[in-house]
Amino acid sequence: MAVQDFNAKSTLPGGGQFNIIRKNNWDPTFATNWQIVDSGGYSAIAATKMVQQNNTVAVFGDYLDSTTSFSAEVLSYFQVPFCGATQLDPTLSDKSNFQYFVRMQNGYDYGDHMLTMLALWNVTKVSIIVGPDTYSSAYGDDISSTISSNSSITVLAKLMISPEMQAASDYSYPLGVLNGANSRYFIIAADANLTADFYYAARDAELTGADFVWLGINRPFVGDLGLQTSLYGSSAIDDLQGFMWLKDDLKPANDPSVTAFAQRWLANNKANPTNH
Repeated sequence: MAVQDFNAKSTLPGGGQFNIIRKNNWDPTFATNWQIVDSGGYSAIAATKMVQQNNTVAVFGDYLDSTTSFSAEVLSYFQVPFCGATQLDPTLSDKSNFQYFVRMQNGYDYGDHMLTMLALWNVTKVSIIVGPDTYSSAYGDDISSTISSNSSITVLAKLMISPEMQAASDYSYPLGVLNGANSRYFIIAADANLTADFYYAARDAELTGADFVWLGINRPFVGDLGLQTSLYGSSAIDDLQGFMWLKDDLKPANDPSVTAFAQRWLANNKANPTNH
């Protein structure tokens, strides 16, 4: 639809028009295996081919932060503008590596928003838990550095969860530190599975409930209610009392611009379901 709008008002020499070329950034040979599909190498190759073989002048898409870190760097090397719609990793805002990458969601202001909220709540002390992956550590660093810059809030502890801890589900050391820090507010920057695993370990260590507040960049949910209760007990959902998922997302569905876009797309779909 954006290309249609641009072509309708094109000011290119000779009335030139843009064409859409759709490409995969995952290897279709392994499309049934998500772990193999998530390939930065294939994403980089696909981005290179788009530029060298298709005379690409702009790119929109990709999905995962992990593959985008490859495709965005390649496209920046070729000086091809690249806009992403779903990527949240703050490291993608590093213009030394991703000079031509922009996105519709911003990862770097997360810490600022959290600081504003904590200040409004008159919170003076927090502890921060950070997962081992790049996405989590980027968010954790952004949150902790932003909060630490505010003299009215003290970071009592910042703890990194190692892959070994996660693999063994052994969080005795970080939980011991948190217990000794006498924290009431906890911020966890981790993927959903680790968020759930650590949160319920904290529950078993009596660090959750009505006397505590947990804030996360992901929800503590393993993707299936039955699995959640089988892993963490029949009261797993009730035990989420005090956890807040602070989701960095696009405009709400009832926003006028979203409604207008949806209505236009549905009209186009009705007129030409093949292209829409």
